[in-house]
Amino acid sequence: MNKYDPLEKYLSACGQDSVTLTFGEIESIIGDTLPPTAYQRHQWWANSVDEHNMHVQQKAWYGAGYRSAVHLKEQQVTFVRL
Repeated sequence: MNKYDPLEKYLSACGQDSVTLTFGEIESIIGDTLPPTAYQRHQWWANSVDEHNMHVQQKAWYGAGYRSAVHLKEQQVTFVRL
């Protein structure tokens, strides 16, 4: 099981066109802390269309049919349906 599988399940179940979650809410969903790079770098939240180059965390939101838009200062991510 992937650490971010619970996020994929959460997003899949929500059924909304757009979902904004705080980093803390994501940590509650996955039951673990996000790495420091998630708090510091936009690249951690990047969206790749090449499945071979996707980071493990992106596979969670992409697998649920979303792309991410991070707001580092607010410590929030908006997931928008593909």
